[in-house]
Amino acid sequence: MKQGSSPNAFVAKFGWMFGFQWVLINGVTWALGFVVGCDIAGPVGGGLVFGVGVAVAQWVMLRDRFSWSRGQPLASILVGAAFGMLSFGIDARPVLIGLILGAALGIMQWLELRRHFYRTGWWVLAMIVGMSGGMVIGFGISCGASLLAGFAGGVVASAITVIALVWLLQKSKE
Repeated sequence: MKQGSSPNAFVAKFGWMFGFQWVLINGVTWALGFVVGCDIAGPVGGGLVFGVGVAVAQWVMLRDRFSWSRGQPLASILVGAAFGMLSFGIDARPVLIGLILGAALGIMQWLELRRHFYRTGWWVLAMIVGMSGGMVIGFGISCGASLLAGFAGGVVASAITVIALVWLLQKSKE
């Protein structure tokens, strides 16, 4: 956490607003990834936009909550890009795409979160479950409605991850 801020005070004061913003920004990011993947650039381009978008969106939401290591945001963005392109490009089942991307981003973010919070292994699981559930919902709606499909998937995924994140913010080591 940045000096002078308590995680419990943050949760008490901003928990609902933070949760709403987290769900909204991730929903929009997912929608963009689905639109690019379904309507513009194909699966690999969509995976790139999706992976980078999710990594950037989550970093933006968390950057003021605690001090990040140098290079961590860029590393997460690169992992998001690589695994986004890979997972969307292999034409796998949605749950597998969520598993791959959720594990990759979750582990990358866990490397940073473990420095600041206890019980951060749960974050990786939340990312896997959230991403997998979101992908099943998103791809279940179909590419014919890519904007709606992406947004719905993003809302499902981020609703799961924000619960874990708010819980983690209460487990500060500082």
